[in-house]
Amino acid sequence: MRLRRFNSSIRTLASYRLGLFLALCFILGGTSQDVIAVKIPLYFISIALIADVMTSKKRLPYKGLIAAPIVIGGLLLLLHLVYLIPLPPGLWSGLEGRDIVERGFNSAQIALPFLPLSLTPEKTLYAIFDFLPVIAVFFIAVLAPRQNEIENALKVIIGFAIVAVFLGLFQVLGGSKALYLYDISNFGYPVGFFSNANHQASFLAMILPITLYFALNKLRTDKNGSAISQEQSLICLIASVLIALGIIIAGSLMGYILLALVIFFTLLNLRAKARITFIGLAVFGVILSAVIIDSYFFGNQIESLLSRFTVESSLSRPAMYATTWEATKDFGFWGTGPGSFYNIYVMKENQTALSTFYAPQAHNDYLQTYLEFGLLGVIVILAFLAYYGAAIFTYIKNFSHSERWTGVLLIGILCPVLHSSIDYPLRTIAVAVLLTFYLSLMVTKDA
Repeated sequence: MRLRRFNSSIRTLASYRLGLFLALCFILGGTSQDVIAVKIPLYFISIALIADVMTSKKRLPYKGLIAAPIVIGGLLLLLHLVYLIPLPPGLWSGLEGRDIVERGFNSAQIALPFLPLSLTPEKTLYAIFDFLPVIAVFFIAVLAPRQNEIENALKVIIGFAIVAVFLGLFQVLGGSKALYLYDISNFGYPVGFFSNANHQASFLAMILPITLYFALNKLRTDKNGSAISQEQSLICLIASVLIALGIIIAGSLMGYILLALVIFFTLLNLRAKARITFIGLAVFGVILSAVIIDSYFFGNQIESLLSRFTVESSLSRPAMYATTWEATKDFGFWGTGPGSFYNIYVMKENQTALSTFYAPQAHNDYLQTYLEFGLLGVIVILAFLAYYGAAIFTYIKNFSHSERWTGVLLIGILCPVLHSSIDYPLRTIAVAVLLTFYLSLMVTKDA
């Protein structure tokens, strides 16, 4: 009897494999900073999980999977690897933007050795390591999900979002830096397990469509259902309110926009025949609540956030975009290599307008990808956006008989796609694995 209970407990724990790994990624992968020591456990666990899936006799067949996102993800990983291939001195020195490095070797009277395409190969290697958790999540979710593993992963994601909101509240109310996980963080803001409050808002916005789906869809379809289903719906409804509150107090301008869009599109998705006025009032109520809470409790952060786009400063968004764009002109087709942004940016920024703050990323992932990967990176981005746009078009075209869950996933994916135009949420492992999980559910036959 004890052995039977033990085996049952092991099976239950095994069904939370993906959920627990996602939670670990959320905890240890909340920054884009080169904090390698924190991420090392993730890398080793990722390798173990990948090996487990690839050697599993219960691995599902590849047949029936949607190929586009798999191919695009594979190309992006391949691009990272290409930038580490050593090139002959004659070929390497002929590439645009490499002359500054060549002059350094000449000044030191050292012969130019074989060098990789990336100008910062060690950071490119770190970027490749960050792919390991992404690959592990994809392999588990697509190739070898255990019984109830996807469902349990969704439970963990929702539970983790609630924990992140409360941690953010304690960070704001407590005022202690001890509650922040990273030495470089948005201190004074509710960042949760992230180092950046904007990424906390984006992360929560990605999860909100799921909680709203389980809350509103259950209430709509299971009015005469069991007490458990109603109980789950109520929990998800409470979770939705808490997540919305977490987004509002994060003080992120894009967070406010994503919150309104997520609520609008989710209600539209779940209530095909709902009145537009109802949806409009719901969104208006959220925006009004955000403005009131922001004005009375957080010192009008909206005005401060808008100033990042309007005030002339070396760290304003327009200034960073202009500097990054100028840098792209010097490196041509191949770019500078993954992870090289900071090293390149400091050479190009206005030296007369420097401050004690620094720009770790371009705050526009599409522009930064062009700088680091050149035209090949742009092609990969356009390919993904084409796939995503086609998926939305197909869903809308067949809306009357489309699976509502697919719409939920599309709305969740929309958050980092939009946010990446003015920030860099996908450069954190936490947001990257959540996006991968959503895409994994879309590429399977049952999505």
